[in-house]
Amino acid sequence: MKPIDINKLKISFYENSAEMPIKNLKTEITDDILNGCVIVPLDINKVISKIDGGQIQYKKFILDANMICLTEFIDAGNKLIPPLIIYISKNKWTILDGQHRIALFLHLEMSNVPFLIRKEHLKFITELQ
Repeated sequence: MKPIDINKLKISFYENSAEMPIKNLKTEITDDILNGCVIVPLDINKVISKIDGGQIQYKKFILDANMICLTEFIDAGNKLIPPLIIYISKNKWTILDGQHRIALFLHLEMSNVPFLIRKEHLKFITELQ
């Protein structure tokens, strides 16, 4: 298999949560969780600043087996499910699913990326848009 040039990946996202194949995610996400979310484009660096340990956790890009699978998945033309921010409490945010995607986005120096946010947490994100 030909090596993938990570910097040339063309990343596309699902834009409708009803179309997202959540059964393919490693994290168990129920339809109830997904139905209570909306897709919101956010500045990824601002999101990382809200995650406990996010600056350290996500700034180091590691090409491990999971990342290789992710890049092959993207290279094959598949769409990505946006990372899921499951819990927001003022300045503490928790990512339930999407750690490898976020690390890749940072490595590729992407700025605005879509995230899945619970509807009741939209009030906390106005400063990040």
